Amino acid sequence: MVRIKLSLVSNPKVASSKPFVAKIVGDNIEFVRPIIPEYARNGMLVGGEYEFETNCYYIIREDNSSHRHSVQSYKLVYFDGSELREIARITKYDRNIDFSAEELKEIYAKLKASGQNNLIVNTLIEYAKLHKARNSIDVEQLIRNEITAFVAELEKKYNVRITVDVKVEKR
Repeated sequence: MVRIKLSLVSNPKVASSKPFVAKIVGDNIEFVRPIIPEYARNGMLVGGEYEFETNCYYIIREDNSSHRHSVQSYKLVYFDGSELREIARITKYDRNIDFSAEELKEIYAKLKASGQNNLIVNTLIEYAKLHKARNSIDVEQLIRNEITAFVAELEKKYNVRITVDVKVEKR
């Protein structure tokens, strides 16, 4: 697990929704609590340090509302062991919804027609499944990624540079 600092709210006085970080587990999400939370004066969580597991998908809800407009961004991110990579984004701007990919719009419409609740979150969960199927990583690459993440943690912890040549062979 690697800690990453996130800022989730730009203006806590006018935020219209609670921000969150959630790990996608199957068809559900598990909320991730910050290891070191940051709160605004009004008591609202505005960010903090979160722990991310390698090769996992997460949904991050940010609030960038102003006094004139309500803006929430739902980001689907993938943690590859070294950085969070944004896979998709759905942004609610006042009453309008903007999709970063046309496929997201199609999934959203299908879920809406079937009467699903939590449309944006469920759309991102479905998109994560598609992304995972398209970009499936073999076992050797998973092992390399995990070793790389572990080495990165050691380098950060002990403030050193470690060079490792990873060779993975099947038995």
